[in-house]
Amino acid sequence: MVRTVTFLLLALALVGCGLWTARSRSRVPAPTTDSSPGSIAATAAPAPAPATAAGLRSTDAMPTAVAPAVATPSGTTKPTTAAPGPQPPTPAVDRTTTEAPASAPAGALRLGQGAQGGRLGAIYELVGLRTGEHGAFTRAVWELSTADQTQGQSEPLWEVVQQRNDQEPKAAGILDGSCHIRLRLADTYAMNFVGSLRLDAPAGAAINGIRILPMEDDSSLVFAVDLAEPAPYTVTVLQAPLRIVLDVYRP
Repeated sequence: MVRTVTFLLLALALVGCGLWTARSRSRVPAPTTDSSPGSIAATAAPAPAPATAAGLRSTDAMPTAVAPAVATPSGTTKPTTAAPGPQPPTPAVDRTTTEAPASAPAGALRLGQGAQGGRLGAIYELVGLRTGEHGAFTRAVWELSTADQTQGQSEPLWEVVQQRNDQEPKAAGILDGSCHIRLRLADTYAMNFVGSLRLDAPAGAAINGIRILPMEDDSSLVFAVDLAEPAPYTVTVLQAPLRIVLDVYRP
């Protein structure tokens, strides 16, 4: 009887010990990863994927594009630059310094034809008179100014016509060639003008020169652009500064 009780107590002790061990294991905390800034967790690198027949896989990053190289005069190479981005707007162009069409534009005036523009009412001063060669035509420019700020960018009354020399009786002995372009600038004076009111054109120019004609009144300047023969021409008014521009094309 005593032996039986002893075996029972021993069995109970063994069972209790097993239960305690299992409970202790369940309380052990799971290992944590150190995420502090100074620690580095070792991870296994993934095995490289095999290359496909097409070379790069769809999941691979495409290589950075490299500009093709071009040869320089010295024999070295340099990468070409990328196309420039949007450019700032082009500033306004002064047509007195740029090329015009190689031939007379449609609508150009000819012998016996003229035009007029502007208006009366202000006082203008001639501040510049010049000519320039532009390939197929010769350009003459009359630059004006006005002290009357209320006029803004207005222009004086101007009249232009191409006619034969015998149609200008007051210019007998003054004009050269067979015909001329007559330009009248009303309300315009040259009292403070610095320079010559007569210009000779270089050899080969579309005009022979510019001459001032006898004044019709004391408030106008009249000029004659000498031509060896009739020629097409155009008249343009430009602003800032105010200019009357005459382009005479070679016949």
